Amino acid sequence: MEPGPHARDAASGRGLPRSRNGASRRRFSRGRISQAPMSLQMSAGSPHSHDRNTSGPPHILLVTEFFPADPATCVFGVFQRLQRHLEALSCVGPIDAVFFWPEQPLPPEESCSRADMVKDLWPIDGAVRFVTAAPTRRRPLDWIADALWALRGAVGFFHGTATMRSCGRDQVATLSRHIQHLKPDLIFAHRIGGMAPLLRTRIALPPVLVDIDDIEHEKLKRLAQSMPRFAPRLGIWTQALLARHALRRINATASCLLVASELDQSKLVAACRGAKTAIIPNTAVAFELLPKAQSPTACFVGTADYAPNREAILWLLHKIWPLVRAAIPDARLLIAGSATRELAAGFADQGVEGLGFVANLATVYERARIAVCPIRRGGGTRIKIIEAAMNARPVVSTLVGAEGLSLTPGAEILVEDEPAGFARACIALLQDPDLAASFGEAAQRRAAAVYDPARIRERLIALCRGLLDGADNKAQTTAGGEHEQSAPIEIGQLPNRSRAGG
Repeated sequence: MEPGPHARDAASGRGLPRSRNGASRRRFSRGRISQAPMSLQMSAGSPHSHDRNTSGPPHILLVTEFFPADPATCVFGVFQRLQRHLEALSCVGPIDAVFFWPEQPLPPEESCSRADMVKDLWPIDGAVRFVTAAPTRRRPLDWIADALWALRGAVGFFHGTATMRSCGRDQVATLSRHIQHLKPDLIFAHRIGGMAPLLRTRIALPPVLVDIDDIEHEKLKRLAQSMPRFAPRLGIWTQALLARHALRRINATASCLLVASELDQSKLVAACRGAKTAIIPNTAVAFELLPKAQSPTACFVGTADYAPNREAILWLLHKIWPLVRAAIPDARLLIAGSATRELAAGFADQGVEGLGFVANLATVYERARIAVCPIRRGGGTRIKIIEAAMNARPVVSTLVGAEGLSLTPGAEILVEDEPAGFARACIALLQDPDLAASFGEAAQRRAAAVYDPARIRERLIALCRGLLDGADNKAQTTAGGEHEQSAPIEIGQLPNRSRAGG
């Protein structure tokens, strides 16, 4: 079927469907799910109604709201994790992509140029389609229909707010046509917003793998607790309940949900009985061997456009750094990330330097003896901490900042929630290069064991192949290391639904 008016095949400009006839797909029958699954067992079941291509490699379809409009600066956590997932998926088969972006239809020439750009940036070698995101203002009947579907779980959470931008009526219809046209063997739905339109579609679907790197309802609950006024707090709590309901509907429909840590897995299992999960941790790259920093310098890495980062920077500048400077007058603080120059502008006399966006973060870590992560809200696991650990830089973090990570407090990371304690930890490491080096090396050993990119990529590849083939192979879902449980628990056979919605 030809693509609808809201999208265009920017890769080829043609509307001819691929031929993917072959043996019928297998699907997975429901099995028993452990409360703390550590490995994944998959086996073949009955035939699936969605034809699988057996004459060549399986085709994978990415569905996401996140498009790297500016490749130079779209490098923060959500894009890093998505890119690494795509690198693994590209080892399984060619990737097509559907982006719910932008808010206005793209001219044909720009659509093609944007498609070429994302193909150069990420390992996407198939068709690239753009679906115009649903407008905020809609017709009354559409608003009522969308509200009813939202109550059934078909709702996204873009930038932490409930939205129908990817799952309005027109968006769902267009995505359904793309799926029928492209005939993917596996759908990779990125976050709740990528899965929401699939809950509303009525067509047969192949196995669907969903990345839930943030547990949205937990993040919203944490935000609500910080609200001083009742009315905003009630609104956020309502959205948290809606996010939890959406997660339950997703779990009932998808083949498997990816999470970033055992902590997130436990939260998801608590919200969704019998959750079908696999742990695919965040990871980071190690730069070439960095020399020890020669001066007492700390660094924070993160875009100030992200509200939790911005709040953390302000808390650091106003509550913590003055205590550090009082003890170490020549201490310096580097803040790297988009929109950080403005925040640091008034603190130059305190040794604070706002670097703005930095293309090569190795230049920041070269100068820094320690890294800090004063995050007090948000969700997921902090790639900035993994990155610092990979490069032997010790980290001082809040409890929220370090949650979900396998670094041992007091041995591989220092965790403090109060300004005075946070400052004391920074002072101790900044004043003692040998102590800082000891913590950094311990963190590096742990990170290399638990967050090795190659090992994590292989686990995701094995998981995808297991979903596709129904083979009796295991894709271990946690990174290795001393923090793994000694006796892995196996998840039962994963279900695959032929319909989403209803």
